This record gives sequence, structure tokens and C-alpha cells, in this order.
Amino acid sequence: MRTILHATVLLLCSLGWAASLPGRYPNEVQGFAFSDTSRWKSLVPLESGMKDVRATMGIPDVAKDLAQYAAPYPGDSAARQPVWTYHVDSRWDLVIHFVKSGYPANEQFPSNLGDRLHSIDCIPLKRMRFPAHQPGPGFAKRRVVAAGAKWNEFSDGTGLVYEVFSEPTREGDRAGDLNRIVYGPSDSEVARHLGPPDSIKQGR
Repeated sequence: MRTILHATVLLLCSLGWAASLPGRYPNEVQGFAFSDTSRWKSLVPLESGMKDVRATMGIPDVAKDLAQYAAPYPGDSAARQPVWTYHVDSRWDLVIHFVKSGYPANEQFPSNLGDRLHSIDCIPLKRMRFPAHQPGPGFAKRRVVAAGAKWNEFSDGTGLVYEVFSEPTREGDRAGDLNRIVYGPSDSEVARHLGPPDSIKQGR
């Protein structure tokens, strides 16, 4: 397994993967750390816009407007809830969410931030075991129950989130498999736009 993970890291680095700024996500788990050497390292959640993402990443392999999912993509300016997907290789997809994508739905940012990047999600396309002893101290754990899947969400306040399945899924995922890695805005960056967490919750 160590050999597989090491090979994965080397491949992703060779493709130009990782995060926004050096040291932006300092608590990444070894073997699942893509934030300092990537093609998208210059993109900053809540700061970079749709044009910045296109300039950095190129044309997305798949562009969807969640507000009209079955229809052809209407273009960046007309899309109400745009989500872009880039195919990295046979094992990973990169999914780009913007503020106006409505993800996550419990964060209502000012409308002038709508075209800004919200998060970069690394989605494994094959079952990938997450180390049982990770992510370790410094991460808060939250249980998530969704339609057809349950997972534990581990976040450290920097915007880094590891989602790990807590129960098997119908698609064949096992408890302990990685669901996704999220590189988003830090708690302090969210608070700068929305106010402290307590006031955010009271206003929802």
C-alpha cells in the first residue's frame, strides 16, 4: 500500500497538482497532500475568480450548471450554479465549486462574491484506503449522513477537509475509504466575509 500511495503522489506531482499557497494547508496527511506543488496552487478560495480558474486550469472537461443540470452549459456569465470538472488521470478528478454554486449550502456569501472560487475538491475515482490513524490531532470530526452514504468529515480550520466513509456504500466503497479531499477557505477567511461563526449560525 505504501508503494501505491508513493506512486500516486509522484504521479500527481508530475502532473502539477497541489493547493493555493505554500503552507496554506500545513496539516495535510502524508500520501494525501497535494497543496504545495500543483498546477492550481495560485488559486485562492474567495479571492480567485472564474477567469482566474480558466487561465490557470484551461477549459474544464465537464462544465455543468446545477440549476439546470440536464441542459447544455449556458456559459460562465449565465450559469447560476456552475461546477467544473477536470479529469486528472484514471484515479482522480478535480471538481471546482464557486461561491454561487451553492456549495456548501449553509454559507450565504455576499452576491458580489458569486463568481469567486469556493473550493477545489480532489475526488478519487477508485477505492482508496485512508490511513486509520489519520488525520490525527488538530482536526475536528463531524459525522455526515447523506442519501446513500455516510462519512466522517475531518477539518482543521484552514479549509482542508478529509471526508472518509464511515459505512459501506452501494457503490462498493468500504468504511475507511476516502470520499474526497476539499481545499477551501479557512474559518478566518469565511468569518471575514460572513462574521464570526456564532453570528453566522444565528443568522441562518
